[in-house]
Amino acid sequence: SHKSAWGTQSSVAVDDEEEDDEDEEDEEDEDDLGGPDDNATVRAGKLQDAVEQTKASIAEMVGEDAMGKLYDLLKTRSDGESMVSDNASIADLSRVVFKIIPYDKAEVLSLVYKLLYLEGQLVDKE
Repeated sequence: SHKSAWGTQSSVAVDDEEEDDEDEEDEEDEDDLGGPDDNATVRAGKLQDAVEQTKASIAEMVGEDAMGKLYDLLKTRSDGESMVSDNASIADLSRVVFKIIPYDKAEVLSLVYKLLYLEGQLVDKE
């Protein structure tokens, strides 16, 4: 009886291995679909969509005008050396930001940063 139990266990193990191999082949097939160029194009397209959606969300929250001002403000800050986040520069930034938008719209800032990030990704891809 020992032998047969051992025999069934080993055949189960063999079955498992065969199934694993099939799964791996499936994954490889998916990778073959479309060349790397297609992937980059799709990715850029998705990024572009995300950029447009983010812009639309910001404009909806604070309007086109405020969006433009915030965008320029944060972009110049992220490009310049002033990203050094000492408390004075953060306080200055807050003052400028809240001249552009009301306090209750503060969450729009994270969208503007997201927008800058997404655009940075797009530029890298081109």
